[in-house]
Amino acid sequence: MASGEKTKSRDIIAAIRTLKTIEREQRKATPEEKAILARFSGFGPVALSIFPDPVTGTYKDRGWQAIGEELEGLLTGIEYDSVNGRPSTPSIPRPPSSARSTRLSPV
Repeated sequence: MASGEKTKSRDIIAAIRTLKTIEREQRKATPEEKAILARFSGFGPVALSIFPDPVTGTYKDRGWQAIGEELEGLLTGIEYDSVNGRPSTPSIPRPPSSARSTRLSPV
């Protein structure tokens, strides 16, 4: 198992890249690929570093930015939003009339 956040994040990227190749080629994983996939530990340990800050949109440093951008380049928009915790579709605004109907009347 990898130690250190950047090593773990590189294992995540390697696993995603490997899985995409296997899926694209529509075949089973080789023993070597299974070993790479087995190192995928999920995003939890590195989530605060591998994704940009949701408020500022910035990464911890340039190294994390390179890793985060590489990850984003491997995934579709919906996949990236899903692993990043963002909604994959924009919220639907309510019409003004329904917003007004939920307000309290003045006392």
